[in-house]
Amino acid sequence: GTHSLISAGMGRCTPPRALRAAAALLAGGIEASVRIAPGRIEFRIGSAMVSARLIDAELPDMGGIVPERSASPVGCDRAALASAVDLIGAASRVVVAAASRDELVVSADISVSADGTPGAGNDYDSARCALPCSGGPARFALDARYLADALAALTSDRVEITAGENTVRIDGADGELAVIAGLRA
Repeated sequence: GTHSLISAGMGRCTPPRALRAAAALLAGGIEASVRIAPGRIEFRIGSAMVSARLIDAELPDMGGIVPERSASPVGCDRAALASAVDLIGAASRVVVAAASRDELVVSADISVSADGTPGAGNDYDSARCALPCSGGPARFALDARYLADALAALTSDRVEITAGENTVRIDGADGELAVIAGLRA
């Protein structure tokens, strides 16, 4: 996944390519420092330095984009969900998930109903995986690649999913958070 470093009160973002280069250098566990100068940011890692121009931009109000955590989020095993998304994502760019009280159905069939059964009028078997969950009900449709990337970036064993009107919030352990723009489900 791509991350941005936001300097407090400055409304500037570090280009993701610079962050990936710095992260690659940090992989060896070497001591590092960050220096923010007017219009630039420098990462010093051991004897190497990555420098980038800061992007001057107004950042969106994240409070209006990120859905509030649901009182009853859909909780499930992150690795099991990632496997289901990989499997379904091989058949379709879009994955649809419908959760009931104890089962999350991940499908490539856009017409899967809220209880996880294929929609009326289908005369074929849809690609689908079911896995145990808690919470819900919920229904959302996402680009399989974006969901797979978000799940790969999280490190917790269990995730909690909240489907907002236009976005899906995925909470992991220790404050981990992924937000993905949803598709119409």
